[in-house]
Amino acid sequence: MSEHITALNLVLNEVQPKFSSLLRRVSKILKFTKLLY
Repeated sequence: MSEHITALNLVLNEVQPKFSSLLRRVSKILKFTKLLY
């Protein structure tokens, strides 16, 4: 079970930066659309 958790942590460490940058991009787009409408 602990091996599974460490693997999950490794995946999260890989995905998190990409996910946070994606979230930032989405929030920028949302702000832009709010300005337009």
